[in-house]
Amino acid sequence: MRSPLALLLAGLIPACHQPSSTGRDASSPFAVADSLRIMGNHTAALAHYARLRDSLKHAGDSAGWWQAELWLGAGHMWLGQGDSAAPALAQAWRLVRGDRRREAWTRVVTSVSLDLQGKYDSALVEATRARAMISTLSDPELDAAALDAEARIYAFTGRYHEMLALDSAAVARRRARGGLPRPFMARELTSLGLALYQLGRASEAVTYLEESLALSEQIGSDEATVRTLTALALTYQTNGHLDRASELLQRAIARAERAHPPQLARVAVAYNNLGWIYVTAGNGEAARPYLERALEISRTTGQPYAGVLARMNLGVVEFDKGDSARAEQLWRSALRTADSLEYNALKGDLLSKLAEFAAHRDPAQARRLLATAVSVAESTGFLAGEYDALRKQGSVLESLGDTAGAVAAYRQDVRLVESWRGRVAMGDLQIGIGEPRLEPYEGLVRLAVARGHQEEAFGIAERARATALLTLMGRREANPRPQSDDERRREHIRQEISSAVDPEAAERAIGAIADSVEMTEAAARRSDPASGAARYPAPLSLGEVQEALARPRRGVLVFFWGDRDVYGWWVAGDSVRGARLGRADSLEGPVSFLHRMVESPAPGGDWVPAARRVFDALVAPLTTADVDELLVVPDGPLAQIPFEVLVPDSGRQPLGARQRIIYGPSASVLVALARGRPQPVWKGTMLAVGDPAVRAVSQPDPFRDPRSPAPGPLPHAAAEARAVRDLFQQAGADLLLRNDATLDRWLAKDPGSYRYLHFAAHALVDTRRPEKTHVLLSGAELDLTAIRRLRLTAELVTLSACETGLGRRYRGEGVIGLPHAFLAAGARSVLVTLWRVEDEYAEKFMEEFYGQVASGTPPAAALETVRRRWIQAGGPESHPSHWAPFVLVGGLNSGEQ
Repeated sequence: MRSPLALLLAGLIPACHQPSSTGRDASSPFAVADSLRIMGNHTAALAHYARLRDSLKHAGDSAGWWQAELWLGAGHMWLGQGDSAAPALAQAWRLVRGDRRREAWTRVVTSVSLDLQGKYDSALVEATRARAMISTLSDPELDAAALDAEARIYAFTGRYHEMLALDSAAVARRRARGGLPRPFMARELTSLGLALYQLGRASEAVTYLEESLALSEQIGSDEATVRTLTALALTYQTNGHLDRASELLQRAIARAERAHPPQLARVAVAYNNLGWIYVTAGNGEAARPYLERALEISRTTGQPYAGVLARMNLGVVEFDKGDSARAEQLWRSALRTADSLEYNALKGDLLSKLAEFAAHRDPAQARRLLATAVSVAESTGFLAGEYDALRKQGSVLESLGDTAGAVAAYRQDVRLVESWRGRVAMGDLQIGIGEPRLEPYEGLVRLAVARGHQEEAFGIAERARATALLTLMGRREANPRPQSDDERRREHIRQEISSAVDPEAAERAIGAIADSVEMTEAAARRSDPASGAARYPAPLSLGEVQEALARPRRGVLVFFWGDRDVYGWWVAGDSVRGARLGRADSLEGPVSFLHRMVESPAPGGDWVPAARRVFDALVAPLTTADVDELLVVPDGPLAQIPFEVLVPDSGRQPLGARQRIIYGPSASVLVALARGRPQPVWKGTMLAVGDPAVRAVSQPDPFRDPRSPAPGPLPHAAAEARAVRDLFQQAGADLLLRNDATLDRWLAKDPGSYRYLHFAAHALVDTRRPEKTHVLLSGAELDLTAIRRLRLTAELVTLSACETGLGRRYRGEGVIGLPHAFLAAGARSVLVTLWRVEDEYAEKFMEEFYGQVASGTPPAAALETVRRRWIQAGGPESHPSHWAPFVLVGGLNSGEQ
């Protein structure tokens, strides 16, 4: 998918400024045509410019004839009518006749035309030549137009610091001069907002975009209003606020359709964006009507760019559905248009997609397509396109047996991803890298395992986990919370770097920022090894993990669940074993089946055979060692089953009856959690929340996974929280129930000063928008971003709610959700549930667990004791649905090593 900003600018082409030689005198013959153009009514403006051209040409007025031809060419260009635009612009060039003002204006319009064709280098030459001529012309509107043209090129090519500098200058000049057409000011504000958004300064971006929207509404410009609504939608969409983005796009579509004449070009872009929201949310069928409508508009209006985008996105929908033949047909059709019109960023993406189809039919052709795709992506400066081209190059070369070539391509891709480290800190990952890109890591793991290089494979997997978390933590919200000292420091760095206009200087500064950020993160890991490592993971080698974690009666199981295959490693004190465990798609079925069997005590259902099959498939190939303590780093679907239920032999005793099991988001984070930290000074022992009042949902969320249940009543939650509080009453405990359990009251209690935090409440997990995963409090939500901003010292956070351990399954990182957020906030361990727990059993289990903790037993040992008691009790309690969902993430205390 092309950069969202480039997509927006490609469809919402801002009108250039009018040459000041005409002025805006109402008596000018150009007054009506220019007014229509300024307001974005290019279709009506074209008719007036055509009449002016004919009459002025006949009258021998070369200046007027030139101006009419220039804006005829521009109008056709903005309407996507390249065949009509080219002769008009060529005639405008012939009529320049040595006039420097005419030449500068013609260069500006030509620059916009060239960048629409993907000829960014040529477009930049024209724009910079126009700017070089400005100093002798004293034409402020020409100056602003040239700034606009150059900023557009930087937007298309991902050079956002340069874009920001130019847009800032343009807005400052307009504010200083005043009196210029307000539609131009609205465009400048929108462009500036987008530049700020791309650089991670989302709150400032929204400020400028809202100002632009108010101005657009005030002047009644449909074009400006629709453009700004779409820009705001982009800001929210890329930051995960899909519902808000959808609302803004629907407003943009309605406004564009009722305009006179309808702003169909903008409608096509909005439909493409709206369709892509549903594609990224995993709902291709919901996306289809929007994309088909965009394609229909493209055919009706002759807007080829929107049509190429629609066919490309529809191809993704078909491919995800399993119809690869239809996907290939759509992509080939899109490529023909993209190639003929030199839409190079789209062309590179399409070439790499089609190379995968050619790999088995014509390997030589596949190599040529991929080499061209990489070259095109590098030439455009579109980093997401370069990433995709290199990833697919590695995949195809691997399939052709070219191991050395595949390793080289994957390594280059990994270097590209990790070179974004400074851009993560800058928020610059919004250039199309909305979530972790781990495919090249999987490719390197796969090839290393095939060569028998297990230590190398393990190290790559740990790097992948660190990359996934750092990318997720680098995402910025459109409405950020109050900043920490560290975040304020980064914001200061961002503001400093925004002034670096020279590309090489900007890249050097980004590298310096990456170094500075790594130093800051290293300091955070040193000052608090546990939470610092959770927030800023640094991958460790297999030897380092073995030395830190392995003990005579302890083993470590680490998994990597890729798109294609599943890998695992057993790390013991005297041995290390790694293996490819099988295809991801074939292993997911048994794992999911086991989850269904143990989460519900179905009459007559025997869960043991399913537990044996999963053990035999995923654990037995790695180890048969009998240990007292097992540390597990799950991944993918494995993060949704408790290893406690796995049965290693015919004795029918699950691992939970034999071993203490502790989970971690990565082996490197487990090492950090095991290192210990200074003993906190707690002001209170327990802060418990019970049965918060939950608002009824007025309408369903279209982007939420429909399989996720709506929150229902929790009749035992208040009693559970009260019982937990009573156990710690003598040591200092506080309780918030029902309407009192608000976010404000919870924060006012200073949760960072308690040893234990307990939530007997609902938690809602959003697998499609991980940032919206949250614990439900009374009238508010405690979401992942808010949790990570906390500064906790708790030894234990308990989430006695439904499915609190679940979250989005990022490849290589496992489940990133509530437990990981609390670890990043400073908690030592988090007790979570993996499925819906009957309220009565949850209350009873928690009372027994906390009874152990209150007597001084560490959480891991307390959980082990209660679990064994329930397994051996017989009756309903012994079924895994009641004792298995409670798992401990972290909690490996230094004293227990």
